[in-house]
Amino acid sequence: MRRTLHVLNGDSTAQIMERSSISGDIMVWREMLCEGPLQKEVGSDKFWMSRYSFFKSELGVSKLEYYDRTIKEIIKIEDIANYKEVVLWFEYDLFCQINLLAVCAYLLKYYRKDVKISLVCTGREDGKKSLQTLSDYSSVEYQKLLDKRVTLSRNNLLFAEESWNLYVENDREKLQAFDFNKSLKFRYLQIAMDQHLR
Repeated sequence: MRRTLHVLNGDSTAQIMERSSISGDIMVWREMLCEGPLQKEVGSDKFWMSRYSFFKSELGVSKLEYYDRTIKEIIKIEDIANYKEVVLWFEYDLFCQINLLAVCAYLLKYYRKDVKISLVCTGREDGKKSLQTLSDYSSVEYQKLLDKRVTLSRNNLLFAEESWNLYVENDREKLQAFDFNKSLKFRYLQIAMDQHLR
């Protein structure tokens, strides 16, 4: 039986997920693509080399550690045929939104019609004044978040890839002119881009 792959925004989310009753494999996206050099083709040799160099020079992370903790996790997406669904778990902030765009662009390379791709994205919650992160929910509440996930179509992934490419180009005029609200599935993207421009 084909399983579900949960792509999580960080290790704290993974700890909560492991305590939940949700089944499936876990992949942690350990990148911070709102900082450092970027390449449009996520997962290319050029992409990994520029990221590794950044992590080494700015954070003192060795090549082996970066490979073990980051690349080894992310390339699990290449085995998408082993899954019936890929669920992306991200938040409203700039950090998560940029990583989400990169994940979507990467998933597009391995897209299959028979694999459902869906998104859990926390932020505004009815009845709550502040924006919610995944850490604001208990492991029991993760099932409710999963039940409210939205399905992403290939067109949604194409929109995310276009948004990612614009972000990588980082042309202020193009970023200001583009409507990041075009896809209702990415409800926090325009806010994140506005934050980036500020």
